[in-house]
Amino acid sequence: IQAPVRPGSDNFADRVALAADFGLLSSSNVLATAEAFEPTHAGNPAAHSVWYTWRPSVSGLAALTTVGSTFDTVLAVYTGTSLEALSPVADDDDGGGYFTSRAVLSVTAGVDYQIAVDGSGGDSGRFLLGWSVEAAVAALPRIVTPPSSAAIRPGATARFEVTVSPEASDTLYQWFHNGRTNEGATNRTLTVSNA
Repeated sequence: IQAPVRPGSDNFADRVALAADFGLLSSSNVLATAEAFEPTHAGNPAAHSVWYTWRPSVSGLAALTTVGSTFDTVLAVYTGTSLEALSPVADDDDGGGYFTSRAVLSVTAGVDYQIAVDGSGGDSGRFLLGWSVEAAVAALPRIVTPPSSAAIRPGATARFEVTVSPEASDTLYQWFHNGRTNEGATNRTLTVSNA
């Protein structure tokens, strides 16, 4: 895939600005390093991260992808202006297929989003980074409080709860057990009787 070469910055403080609401670039993270206080990206310790910053001009649903890269990529998106105070918004290790990444998130016009591209398990190579935003799409709910583990006696009742933001009247839930849907478990709480 032919894409303009636009190297990212090895240092968060010098991150490269992406000006358009959509685009595609090519770069490499081979010589990049991890910084002190750098967060883990999609559960992977930082190793060869490069940084970009993106400010969409419209609010809506954004998609970022590393599909077409030559190595096992990790993609992470944050808000914040320093490594010590980044707030994770979205991340992905393998959602793009073939060891590439894809992150979908709700974005707000005028907000700066910090994008890290790294390699899974310290991998590195040439990558493609694509981004786009579809305006006026309703915000995706995001789990802000995951269910907590519960230790109970056999036969007792266990209760689990999840909190999402934003929550709307039409927000749908589905609970799973061992990778299978729990039929009828479609509320923000789950009660397991006689566990």
